[in-house]
Amino acid sequence: MKKTQLHLVQVDDIIMKKNNNQNASGTKIYFERDLIKKLTKDHVKALKALQKVIVAYELKKPKKTKKKLKKFKSNFTDHLVLENLKLYLYLKHSFKKGSLKYIQVTEFRKEMKKISKYVITFVDKYKSKIKAQKNTYKFRKEFLGVYLTLKKRFKREEKELFPLYKDRY
Repeated sequence: MKKTQLHLVQVDDIIMKKNNNQNASGTKIYFERDLIKKLTKDHVKALKALQKVIVAYELKKPKKTKKKLKKFKSNFTDHLVLENLKLYLYLKHSFKKGSLKYIQVTEFRKEMKKISKYVITFVDKYKSKIKAQKNTYKFRKEFLGVYLTLKKRFKREEKELFPLYKDRY
């Protein structure tokens, strides 16, 4: 490890200790007090972004629809990265392997991988395909599926998964 990298790691350790943050067992993954607040805000932001997509689509504005889809995808993938690196990894290392909570976290993560693939496939399919309002029924049907899937998932995370994180501190 280079001297500058070592220094940054030491500074990070000092900051985390000063903030009284606990790390997940055997890792450098620290508890972050504002993580759940950030993830919850991301959920609201994602659903609002999707609402803007359908509004642009219904107003027959294909360029705006594409732009809104791209913005949604960017924010959604940022959310996924944060969730994977900060939430799932922390929780995975916080519970004993094989315990009910460990299994619950693992199942949530697997399910989210499937959902994210479904959502990204939808976005990629339509962000370049929307020209004239062709296949309107198909777009609306797929859009509604994505929207309702995410809304349901976000509620479950906030009700079942996020408390596991909050309870660790």
